[in-house]
Amino acid sequence: MVAPISFQGMGDIRIKVIDMKRIVCIVALLIATIYMFGARKALIIGNSSYPDPKDALKNAESDAKAMEATLKKLGFMTALVTNVDQISMRNAINTFSEGIKASDEVLFYYSGHGANVDGKNCLIPVGMHINDENELECWAYPANLVLKKLEKAEITIFILDACRNNPFKGVRSMDKGLAIMDAKAGSQYIIYSTEVGKTAEDGNGEHSPFTESFIKNIESSHDQIENIMKQVTIEVRSKTFGKQVPWTAGNLTTFFLL
Repeated sequence: MVAPISFQGMGDIRIKVIDMKRIVCIVALLIATIYMFGARKALIIGNSSYPDPKDALKNAESDAKAMEATLKKLGFMTALVTNVDQISMRNAINTFSEGIKASDEVLFYYSGHGANVDGKNCLIPVGMHINDENELECWAYPANLVLKKLEKAEITIFILDACRNNPFKGVRSMDKGLAIMDAKAGSQYIIYSTEVGKTAEDGNGEHSPFTESFIKNIESSHDQIENIMKQVTIEVRSKTFGKQVPWTAGNLTTFFLL
């Protein structure tokens, strides 16, 4: 005689299966929510230790470290690199840009030497003695290329505290300051530590006048980036007796709060 099949415990199995389906649905919903709203991500680069002592910048590295600490407090996922050569700078930018989703809000900050060569801005890595513009074009990283790599983000805040006094005497174009850059309409906002064609100060304290004021204002007020920059501009202009006036370019079609 065949023993009857017992279904005892099947109710528990069904409950476990239903609970598992609920867990899967919840996880999927969380993933979709994260993707929908994106994340706040920042890449911060600070170059101070240029090979020739006369080229060295006192505050660029400390500016970058202070900026990273502040952005972390504001909820950004941050990546900080300092005193990077050409390969390390390229790798840092590529790694950061590859991790960006279309829903992300990203902030790029560069502190160090920068140059304008034939209307194109260059970010200058450490590790190379640069004597003329041909060498600069070979060894520097194009700022416009960084902007291009960040285009896929929903919002890009692009900050250059880069136009210090020119120590590279063979590079005459550096005397002109940085050039205007084209941002992606509606989603990219460029902040220069000084107006186009002028030079910025490294600062006599722990930070440059621009970075000191920018950090102070984003720590003390939760406001739109455009309003923060109005206050930063007023402060830096006053602090430098009118020699340095921060400049912005581009427009945002959505609010970006800091």
